[in-house]
Amino acid sequence: MGMLVRNEADITAGALMVTTSRTEVGDPTFPISYIDVVIFAGRPFEFAQEAFGFLRAFSGCVWMATTLAFVATWSTYVGSSMASAVARQRHPDTGFSEHWSLWKHGNILESLEMLLSSFLSQGSSHLPKNTAQRSLVAVWFLSLIVLRTSFIGQTKASLVVRADFRTIEGIEDIARDDKITPIVVQGSGFLWLLETTKTDVFRKVLEKIRSRKAELKRHDLFSTATLKRILKGEAAMIFTQQPIAGEVNERCGKLGNMDGEFYYAPKLVAQLPVSMFMRKELDPKLRNRIDETIKLFIERGLVHKLFRDSGHEETPCRRESELSEQQRATTQSQMEGLQGIFLIWLVGLAAASLVLVAERLQHRWAATALGVNEGAATIPAARRGAGRVRRRRFAAITLLRRQTVQTEIPQQ
Repeated sequence: MGMLVRNEADITAGALMVTTSRTEVGDPTFPISYIDVVIFAGRPFEFAQEAFGFLRAFSGCVWMATTLAFVATWSTYVGSSMASAVARQRHPDTGFSEHWSLWKHGNILESLEMLLSSFLSQGSSHLPKNTAQRSLVAVWFLSLIVLRTSFIGQTKASLVVRADFRTIEGIEDIARDDKITPIVVQGSGFLWLLETTKTDVFRKVLEKIRSRKAELKRHDLFSTATLKRILKGEAAMIFTQQPIAGEVNERCGKLGNMDGEFYYAPKLVAQLPVSMFMRKELDPKLRNRIDETIKLFIERGLVHKLFRDSGHEETPCRRESELSEQQRATTQSQMEGLQGIFLIWLVGLAAASLVLVAERLQHRWAATALGVNEGAATIPAARRGAGRVRRRRFAAITLLRRQTVQTEIPQQ
């Protein structure tokens, strides 16, 4: 634009955004394109740790369907056992046929134990009796293999649950949230856009910019400190998308461990035309010829191809953000995500210890009570038996002495 003022050029070398100050110096050509004024923001990675997060591998609907499938399989298995039982003779006491004595033979409990053991990856001594039961058990085993494999795959993702950080949808969120500082280039057309648009939202954003001194020079706008503030969700940049992508991609390596990601707000701030500016004293015929040529380029798609090839459609630093997220998720899930498993083990160990202590106390109490009862019953009997023995032995000795005396007198 300075070259137009100094009469050093008839037309600008590139397309510029149409502003009031520029139209005072030169005349804009037919709009080459429209640039999107976007909000460039960031959000940190936040994870919600749950002690029993592994249970989120399956939803409640899947757990309920698994339970119903287990009950249906068990019921069908028991029904097959009852249907295949041969009613040879009726029971003499109950009068029912033999196939109603399944509880007595333990088929119901054994089949329940077999299905539960397979669910817990354990074996069972119970064997199916007929082909229908074998087919049912085979289908149950195959289903468990698929279910267990799916559970293992889903557990990895469920151990660490990423919390949804509140993102910026549009400029209304910037005006509403006091924690976010809007940043613009000093003396840019974006600041002019905020000043000339008479709406409450734009007025609040403009007041934030001026009160917090958020008008930065271009080299400060894309500095590492500013980008880290944006990455933490403390600031948001109002700028055009293509310059942002080009500038930020060159600085991704300087941000280090990002612990966050950049994104563009879904709602655009505005769409502004970009044009080349011609000197006001330029010949009108040449000016019209330039406008016709620009229209021809637009119709044939050459301008669109130029902007598409020179632009960056992806969000800046996406690869670095994904690597940082994977590293953090792996580190977090190694121990913190498995706390529920160790907690269950500790609870099971404590329960087993309590049961062991209770069993020992119960056995000791039972043994003590049995010993007291046996002692009370045996001691009087022993005493009575010992008295009778002494009396009998004493009587026997007395008789023996009398006999010896009587036998010895005749000898003398």
